[in-house]
Amino acid sequence: MDLVANPPASLAALVAHTQRGDWAPGEQHPVLEWAGWLYGWLVAIPVSVALYGAAWLLQRPGRLAALVTIVALLALAT
Repeated sequence: MDLVANPPASLAALVAHTQRGDWAPGEQHPVLEWAGWLYGWLVAIPVSVALYGAAWLLQRPGRLAALVTIVALLALAT
């Protein structure tokens, strides 16, 4: 898979996909629809938020340095 030509979906697209139930085309058994919705909200979206945040943080050294500084100051304060 080429991530440059086909980047991952945005968080907004992932939320819309989960809300519409696009993972199961057509009418599906309600249990399957519920399972897909539950997976989207409890697994796919939270994990994507965490990983998108990590990617954003690691893309610039200054962001990471700021985070390390804040964590170190908080550790010293406790």
